[in-house]
Amino acid sequence: MSAPNLLRVGTAENVFVECQDYTGADKRVEIHVMNHPTKNKRLATASVTLTAINKFQELVQIMIPTGDFSKDPSIKQYVYLQAQFPDRLLEKVVLTPEGIILPLDPVSLKSGIHSGDYQLAEIVSIGLWKVVTKFHGNPQQSFSAEFEVKEYVLPSFEVKLNPTSPFFYVDDQELTVNIKAMYLFGQEVNGMAYVVFGVINDGEKKSFPSSLQRVPIERGVGAVTLKREHITTTFENIEELVTKSIFVAVSLLTENGGEMVEAELRNIQIVTSPYTIHFKKTPKYFKPGMSFDVAVEVVNPDNTPARGVAVVVEPGTVNGFTADNGMARLTKYKGPTTDDHCKDE
Repeated sequence: MSAPNLLRVGTAENVFVECQDYTGADKRVEIHVMNHPTKNKRLATASVTLTAINKFQELVQIMIPTGDFSKDPSIKQYVYLQAQFPDRLLEKVVLTPEGIILPLDPVSLKSGIHSGDYQLAEIVSIGLWKVVTKFHGNPQQSFSAEFEVKEYVLPSFEVKLNPTSPFFYVDDQELTVNIKAMYLFGQEVNGMAYVVFGVINDGEKKSFPSSLQRVPIERGVGAVTLKREHITTTFENIEELVTKSIFVAVSLLTENGGEMVEAELRNIQIVTSPYTIHFKKTPKYFKPGMSFDVAVEVVNPDNTPARGVAVVVEPGTVNGFTADNGMARLTKYKGPTTDDHCKDE
Protein backbone atom coordinates (compact mmCIF):
# COMPACT_ATOMS: atom_id res chain seq x y z
CA MET A 1 0.00 0.00 0.00
CA SER A 2 1.31 3.44 -0.95
CA ALA A 3 -0.19 6.81 0.00
CA PRO A 4 1.00 10.35 0.79
CA ASN A 5 2.13 11.02 4.36
CA LEU A 6 -0.34 13.93 4.41
CA LEU A 7 -4.00 13.22 3.60
CA ARG A 8 -6.11 16.32 3.04
CA VAL A 9 -9.47 16.32 4.81
CA GLY A 10 -12.52 16.77 2.59
CA THR A 11 -10.61 16.03 -0.61
CA ALA A 12 -10.34 12.80 -2.58
CA GLU A 13 -6.86 11.32 -2.16
CA ASN A 14 -5.21 8.47 -4.09
CA VAL A 15 -4.19 5.22 -2.38
CA PHE A 16 -2.32 2.55 -4.36
CA VAL A 17 -2.74 -1.12 -3.40
CA GLU A 18 -1.22 -4.20 -5.03
CA CYS A 19 -0.24 -7.84 -4.56
CA GLN A 20 3.31 -8.17 -5.79
CA ASP A 21 4.32 -11.36 -7.62
CA TYR A 22 0.83 -12.83 -7.14
CA THR A 23 -0.90 -14.97 -9.78
CA GLY A 24 -3.85 -16.56 -7.92
CA ALA A 25 -7.53 -15.77 -7.61
CA ASP A 26 -9.08 -12.30 -7.35
CA LYS A 27 -8.52 -10.45 -4.08
CA ARG A 28 -10.93 -7.94 -2.56
CA VAL A 29 -9.25 -5.17 -0.56
CA GLU A 30 -11.05 -2.90 1.91
CA ILE A 31 -9.53 0.54 2.53
CA HIS A 32 -10.38 2.08 5.91
CA VAL A 33 -9.49 5.34 7.64
CA MET A 34 -9.68 5.01 11.43
CA ASN A 35 -9.41 7.65 14.12
CA HIS A 36 -6.14 8.03 16.00
CA PRO A 37 -5.09 6.70 18.48
CA THR A 38 -8.06 4.59 19.67
CA LYS A 39 -9.19 3.12 16.33
CA ASN A 40 -12.75 2.99 17.63
CA LYS A 41 -14.34 4.97 14.80
CA ARG A 42 -14.24 4.41 11.06
CA LEU A 43 -13.97 7.77 9.27
CA ALA A 44 -13.99 6.67 5.63
CA THR A 45 -13.99 3.49 3.60
CA ALA A 46 -13.51 2.27 0.03
CA SER A 47 -13.03 -1.09 -1.63
CA VAL A 48 -11.51 -2.56 -4.77
CA THR A 49 -11.07 -6.00 -6.31
CA LEU A 50 -7.58 -6.87 -7.55
CA THR A 51 -7.65 -9.14 -10.59
CA ALA A 52 -5.25 -10.58 -13.13
CA ILE A 53 -6.66 -8.11 -15.67
CA ASN A 54 -5.40 -5.14 -13.66
CA LYS A 55 -2.21 -7.04 -12.69
CA PHE A 56 -3.43 -7.19 -9.08
CA GLN A 57 -2.88 -3.47 -8.58
CA GLU A 58 -5.27 -0.54 -8.42
CA LEU A 59 -5.42 3.16 -7.61
CA VAL A 60 -8.27 3.92 -5.18
CA GLN A 61 -9.70 7.30 -4.17
CA ILE A 62 -10.82 7.90 -0.59
CA MET A 63 -12.13 11.07 1.10
CA ILE A 64 -11.97 11.81 4.84
CA PRO A 65 -14.87 13.97 6.12
CA THR A 66 -14.03 17.12 8.05
CA GLY A 67 -16.45 16.78 10.97
CA ASP A 68 -14.26 14.68 13.28
CA PHE A 69 -11.29 16.99 13.64
CA SER A 70 -10.39 19.86 15.97
CA LYS A 71 -10.60 23.42 14.71
CA ASP A 72 -7.38 24.33 16.52
CA PRO A 73 -4.71 24.73 13.81
CA SER A 74 -1.91 24.26 16.33
CA ILE A 75 -2.87 20.63 16.97
CA LYS A 76 -1.40 17.95 14.75
CA GLN A 77 -4.05 15.35 13.98
CA TYR A 78 -3.48 11.84 12.67
CA VAL A 79 -5.47 8.93 11.30
CA TYR A 80 -4.77 5.26 10.65
CA LEU A 81 -4.91 4.25 6.98
CA GLN A 82 -5.60 0.54 6.62
CA ALA A 83 -5.72 -1.87 3.69
CA GLN A 84 -7.45 -5.10 4.68
CA PHE A 85 -6.44 -7.95 2.36
CA PRO A 86 -8.06 -11.39 2.76
CA ASP A 87 -4.98 -12.73 4.54
CA ARG A 88 -3.39 -9.69 6.15
CA LEU A 89 -3.81 -6.08 7.27
CA LEU A 90 -1.53 -3.25 6.14
CA GLU A 91 -1.52 -0.05 8.18
CA LYS A 92 0.21 3.33 8.32
CA VAL A 93 -0.25 6.54 10.30
CA VAL A 94 -0.79 9.74 8.31
CA LEU A 95 -1.25 13.41 9.20
CA THR A 96 -4.45 15.31 8.38
CA PRO A 97 -5.02 19.09 8.16
CA GLU A 98 -7.42 20.82 10.53
CA GLY A 99 -11.05 21.76 9.83
CA ILE A 100 -12.66 25.17 10.47
CA ILE A 101 -16.29 26.25 9.96
CA LEU A 102 -16.89 29.91 9.11
CA PRO A 103 -20.29 31.66 9.48
CA LEU A 104 -21.68 34.18 7.03
CA ASP A 105 -23.92 37.14 7.90
CA PRO A 106 -27.47 37.40 6.50
CA VAL A 107 -27.81 39.01 3.07
CA SER A 108 -30.67 40.62 1.17
CA LEU A 109 -31.72 39.63 -2.33
CA LYS A 110 -32.22 42.20 -5.06
CA SER A 111 -34.45 41.02 -7.89
CA GLY A 112 -34.10 37.51 -6.45
CA ILE A 113 -30.28 37.52 -6.74
CA HIS A 114 -27.37 38.11 -4.40
CA SER A 115 -23.86 38.47 -5.72
CA GLY A 116 -20.79 39.04 -3.63
CA ASP A 117 -17.57 37.60 -2.28
CA TYR A 118 -16.29 36.38 1.05
CA GLN A 119 -12.67 36.56 2.16
CA LEU A 120 -11.51 33.33 3.75
CA ALA A 121 -9.37 33.56 6.86
CA GLU A 122 -5.69 32.75 6.75
CA ILE A 123 -6.38 29.50 8.64
CA VAL A 124 -8.93 27.36 6.82
CA SER A 125 -9.67 23.71 6.21
CA ILE A 126 -8.29 22.53 2.91
CA GLY A 127 -10.77 20.37 1.04
CA LEU A 128 -14.41 20.28 0.02
CA TRP A 129 -16.55 23.13 1.39
CA LYS A 130 -20.29 23.68 1.23
CA VAL A 131 -22.29 26.92 1.02
CA VAL A 132 -25.66 26.50 2.74
CA THR A 133 -28.53 28.98 2.32
CA LYS A 134 -31.79 29.18 4.28
CA PHE A 135 -34.64 31.64 4.04
CA HIS A 136 -36.18 33.14 7.18
CA GLY A 137 -39.66 32.32 5.93
CA ASN A 138 -38.83 28.63 5.51
CA PRO A 139 -35.87 27.72 7.76
CA GLN A 140 -36.58 23.99 7.48
CA GLN A 141 -35.54 23.96 3.82
CA SER A 142 -31.94 24.63 2.87
CA PHE A 143 -30.08 24.93 -0.41
CA SER A 144 -26.41 24.14 -0.83
CA ALA A 145 -23.55 24.10 -3.30
CA GLU A 146 -20.08 22.59 -2.90
CA PHE A 147 -16.69 24.01 -3.83
CA GLU A 148 -13.11 22.97 -3.18
CA VAL A 149 -10.56 25.02 -1.27
CA LYS A 150 -6.96 24.25 -2.17
CA GLU A 151 -3.83 25.61 -0.61
CA TYR A 152 -1.52 26.98 -3.25
CA VAL A 153 1.77 25.31 -2.55
CA LEU A 154 4.53 25.44 -5.09
CA PRO A 155 5.64 21.82 -5.47
CA SER A 156 9.23 21.10 -4.57
CA PHE A 157 9.68 19.10 -7.77
CA GLU A 158 8.30 19.07 -11.30
CA VAL A 159 7.17 16.11 -13.41
CA LYS A 160 7.43 16.24 -17.22
CA LEU A 161 5.93 13.68 -19.61
CA ASN A 162 7.36 13.21 -23.10
CA PRO A 163 5.83 10.66 -25.51
CA THR A 164 8.00 9.02 -28.12
CA SER A 165 5.31 9.86 -30.68
CA PRO A 166 2.59 12.55 -30.67
CA PHE A 167 0.07 10.05 -32.04
CA PHE A 168 -0.91 6.38 -31.78
CA TYR A 169 -1.34 4.55 -35.09
CA VAL A 170 -4.11 1.90 -35.00
CA ASP A 171 -1.57 -0.75 -36.06
CA ASP A 172 1.02 0.28 -33.45
CA GLN A 173 1.81 -2.29 -30.78
CA GLU A 174 2.91 0.15 -28.07
CA LEU A 175 3.57 3.76 -27.11
CA THR A 176 6.26 4.79 -24.63
CA VAL A 177 6.09 7.91 -22.46
CA ASN A 178 9.28 9.11 -20.78
CA ILE A 179 8.97 10.54 -17.27
CA LYS A 180 11.37 13.14 -15.92
CA ALA A 181 11.22 14.49 -12.37
CA MET A 182 13.49 17.20 -10.99
CA TYR A 183 13.50 19.18 -7.76
CA LEU A 184 13.29 22.91 -8.31
CA PHE A 185 16.84 23.26 -6.98
CA GLY A 186 18.12 20.93 -9.71
CA GLN A 187 18.46 17.54 -8.02
CA GLU A 188 16.92 14.41 -9.54
CA VAL A 189 13.91 12.83 -7.83
CA ASN A 190 13.87 9.20 -6.68
CA GLY A 191 10.50 7.61 -6.05
CA MET A 192 7.64 5.61 -7.51
CA ALA A 193 5.22 6.71 -10.24
CA TYR A 194 1.71 5.29 -10.47
CA VAL A 195 0.54 5.58 -14.07
CA VAL A 196 -2.70 4.92 -15.92
CA PHE A 197 -3.63 5.53 -19.56
CA GLY A 198 -7.06 6.26 -20.98
CA VAL A 199 -9.02 7.86 -23.80
CA ILE A 200 -10.90 11.16 -23.97
CA ASN A 201 -14.23 10.88 -25.80
CA ASP A 202 -16.42 13.98 -26.11
CA GLY A 203 -14.62 15.56 -23.17
CA GLU A 204 -15.11 12.53 -20.91
CA LYS A 205 -12.12 10.54 -19.68
CA LYS A 206 -12.26 6.74 -19.57
CA SER A 207 -9.22 4.87 -18.32
CA PHE A 208 -7.79 1.57 -19.54
CA PRO A 209 -7.77 -0.41 -16.24
CA SER A 210 -5.19 -2.94 -17.44
CA SER A 211 -2.73 -0.10 -18.20
CA LEU A 212 -2.26 0.79 -14.52
CA GLN A 213 1.45 0.45 -13.76
CA ARG A 214 3.94 1.15 -11.02
CA VAL A 215 7.13 2.65 -12.46
CA PRO A 216 10.31 3.27 -10.45
CA ILE A 217 11.87 6.71 -10.91
CA GLU A 218 15.63 6.60 -10.47
CA ARG A 219 17.86 9.65 -10.80
CA GLY A 220 14.89 11.60 -12.05
CA VAL A 221 13.95 9.41 -15.01
CA GLY A 222 11.62 6.54 -15.83
CA ALA A 223 9.50 5.26 -18.70
CA VAL A 224 6.06 3.71 -19.01
CA THR A 225 4.60 1.84 -21.98
CA LEU A 226 1.03 1.65 -23.23
CA LYS A 227 0.51 -1.64 -25.04
CA ARG A 228 -2.08 -2.28 -27.71
CA GLU A 229 -3.76 -4.96 -25.55
CA HIS A 230 -4.29 -2.38 -22.81
CA ILE A 231 -6.63 -0.59 -25.21
CA THR A 232 -8.33 -3.61 -26.78
CA THR A 233 -9.11 -5.11 -23.36
CA THR A 234 -11.47 -2.16 -22.82
CA PHE A 235 -12.32 -1.32 -26.46
CA GLU A 236 -12.25 -4.46 -28.59
CA ASN A 237 -12.42 -2.52 -31.86
CA ILE A 238 -9.70 0.11 -31.74
CA GLU A 239 -10.98 1.59 -35.02
CA GLU A 240 -13.88 3.08 -33.02
CA LEU A 241 -11.39 5.34 -31.22
CA VAL A 242 -9.95 6.94 -34.38
CA THR A 243 -9.83 10.78 -34.01
CA LYS A 244 -10.08 10.40 -30.21
CA SER A 245 -7.08 11.21 -28.01
CA ILE A 246 -5.15 9.24 -25.40
CA PHE A 247 -4.23 10.68 -22.02
CA VAL A 248 -1.71 9.50 -19.44
CA ALA A 249 -2.03 10.40 -15.75
CA VAL A 250 0.96 10.09 -13.41
CA SER A 251 1.09 10.34 -9.60
CA LEU A 252 4.70 10.42 -8.43
CA LEU A 253 5.41 9.63 -4.78
CA THR A 254 8.84 10.51 -3.45
CA GLU A 255 11.09 7.80 -2.04
CA ASN A 256 10.37 8.79 1.57
CA GLY A 257 6.64 9.15 0.91
CA GLY A 258 6.69 12.80 1.95
CA GLU A 259 5.29 14.36 -1.21
CA MET A 260 3.20 13.37 -4.21
CA VAL A 261 2.98 15.40 -7.42
CA GLU A 262 0.52 14.66 -10.21
CA ALA A 263 0.97 15.28 -13.93
CA GLU A 264 -1.16 14.56 -16.97
CA LEU A 265 -0.51 14.52 -20.69
CA ARG A 266 -3.33 14.70 -23.25
CA ASN A 267 -3.94 14.96 -26.99
CA ILE A 268 -2.08 11.87 -28.18
CA GLN A 269 -4.27 11.29 -31.23
CA ILE A 270 -5.38 7.85 -32.39
CA VAL A 271 -5.05 7.78 -36.19
CA THR A 272 -5.38 5.37 -39.10
CA SER A 273 -2.35 6.82 -40.87
CA PRO A 274 0.71 8.41 -39.30
CA TYR A 275 1.03 10.96 -42.11
CA THR A 276 -0.94 12.94 -44.68
CA ILE A 277 0.61 13.63 -48.10
CA HIS A 278 -0.13 16.72 -50.20
CA PHE A 279 1.17 17.29 -53.73
CA LYS A 280 2.63 20.77 -54.11
CA LYS A 281 3.26 22.41 -57.51
CA THR A 282 3.46 19.04 -59.24
CA PRO A 283 2.67 19.17 -63.01
CA LYS A 284 -0.62 17.58 -64.04
CA TYR A 285 0.82 16.37 -67.35
CA PHE A 286 3.90 14.41 -68.35
CA LYS A 287 5.93 15.76 -71.27
CA PRO A 288 8.04 13.17 -73.12
CA GLY A 289 11.71 13.97 -73.12
CA MET A 290 11.53 16.19 -70.03
CA SER A 291 12.09 15.57 -66.36
CA PHE A 292 9.00 15.09 -64.22
CA ASP A 293 9.54 16.81 -60.87
CA VAL A 294 7.38 15.71 -57.95
CA ALA A 295 7.02 17.94 -54.88
CA VAL A 296 5.14 16.52 -51.89
CA GLU A 297 4.43 17.83 -48.40
CA VAL A 298 4.17 15.30 -45.57
CA VAL A 299 2.46 16.38 -42.33
CA ASN A 300 1.75 14.70 -39.01
CA PRO A 301 -1.83 14.18 -37.76
CA ASP A 302 -1.58 17.52 -35.93
CA ASN A 303 -0.62 19.21 -39.25
CA THR A 304 2.97 19.87 -38.18
CA PRO A 305 5.70 19.15 -40.77
CA ALA A 306 7.01 15.59 -40.71
CA ARG A 307 10.76 15.72 -41.29
CA GLY A 308 13.09 12.86 -42.16
CA VAL A 309 10.28 10.69 -43.58
CA ALA A 310 11.20 8.37 -46.44
CA VAL A 311 9.17 9.06 -49.59
CA VAL A 312 8.94 6.63 -52.54
CA VAL A 313 7.48 7.59 -55.92
CA GLU A 314 6.34 4.73 -58.17
CA PRO A 315 6.61 3.38 -60.80
CA GLY A 316 10.31 3.76 -61.11
CA THR A 317 11.04 3.61 -57.37
CA VAL A 318 12.42 7.10 -56.84
CA ASN A 319 13.43 7.62 -53.18
CA GLY A 320 13.88 10.71 -51.07
CA PHE A 321 13.44 12.16 -47.58
CA THR A 322 11.43 15.11 -46.31
CA ALA A 323 13.25 18.22 -45.16
CA ASP A 324 12.61 20.12 -41.91
CA ASN A 325 9.55 21.78 -43.50
CA GLY A 326 8.07 18.40 -44.44
CA MET A 327 8.75 18.90 -48.17
CA ALA A 328 10.38 16.37 -50.50
CA ARG A 329 11.33 17.06 -54.12
CA LEU A 330 12.06 14.16 -56.43
CA THR A 331 12.80 13.88 -60.14
CA LYS A 332 10.55 11.12 -61.31
CA TYR A 333 11.52 10.43 -64.95
CA LYS A 334 13.46 11.78 -67.85
CA GLY A 335 12.11 10.48 -71.10
CA PRO A 336 14.02 9.99 -74.40
CA THR A 337 14.54 12.91 -76.78
CA THR A 338 13.37 12.95 -80.42
CA ASP A 339 16.98 12.40 -81.59
CA ASP A 340 17.13 9.17 -79.66
CA HIS A 341 14.56 7.71 -82.02
CA CYS A 342 16.20 8.94 -85.26
CA LYS A 343 18.31 6.76 -87.50
CA ASP A 344 20.70 7.79 -90.34
CA GLU A 345 19.30 7.01 -93.78
